[in-house]
Amino acid sequence: MERPMIPKPVVEKGWQKPRPRVVKINFDAAVDGRRMSFGVLARDHNGFVLGGTRVFWKITLALSGPSCRRWLSVWSWRGKE
Repeated sequence: MERPMIPKPVVEKGWQKPRPRVVKINFDAAVDGRRMSFGVLARDHNGFVLGGTRVFWKITLALSGPSCRRWLSVWSWRGKE
């Protein structure tokens, strides 16, 4: 494996407390050749977990630009009922 020409800066990541009465939403996703997953977590200003979910899918086809837009439009209405 080749080393990157521009080294990545060292960055410490972690949860930071939001202002009072603010809900912070954290999202993460991963994709490999045949699988996709994502997770969402909601926490209040004290770090109390209000809710969350995770989703796993087997990917059966490669999505082109228009297919990606259709897929995103399907998910954009989810939860608005």
